[in-house]
Amino acid sequence: LKSSDGTTFTINKFLFRSQSEVFDKMCSENFKEGQKNLIKFQNFSSETLATFIQYLKTGTISGIKGSANEMCLLVQQYELDGLFSKLQPFFISNINHHNYKDIGTMAINFDCPRVLAAVADFTNNLSKA
Repeated sequence: LKSSDGTTFTINKFLFRSQSEVFDKMCSENFKEGQKNLIKFQNFSSETLATFIQYLKTGTISGIKGSANEMCLLVQQYELDGLFSKLQPFFISNINHHNYKDIGTMAINFDCPRVLAAVADFTNNLSKA
């Protein structure tokens, strides 16, 4: 995996493929990523990919680095509902005027009422300001 800032990470291909249908297809022989064994994550920093890889390898998240916006995009773009579940506290604590719509959309798509309630509280506070 290669981040937007050029950092390259090595991960077990079978583990990676198992995380989403999107990844499975990307790693197939029909796609250049699968043929080259290199997937470029051009919209994601090394910090965001490091958090993602930690999740893949351990199933846990600690010491989250990277931006909430990038994590939103990663979860949505690659349909990573398991990662979203682990990141709920992170998203709730990082809601802002730049990402509340994306976080709210994810909360609806992944059926996460706790995150949706936090987004509703944030928007209610915006309207009062």
